[in-house]
Amino acid sequence: MTMVVGSYFVKDGDGFIRINVGCPRETLNEALNRIKKTYISMYC
Repeated sequence: MTMVVGSYFVKDGDGFIRINVGCPRETLNEALNRIKKTYISMYC
């Protein structure tokens, strides 16, 4: 799983990210849960 800033792909992409996934669904779910947990701990 990689994350790239949106401005890399389009001119008005600031504030967006693109997530590239190449893994089993179970691995993806775990990664997204970790991202969610980190976001909540930092911003909520």
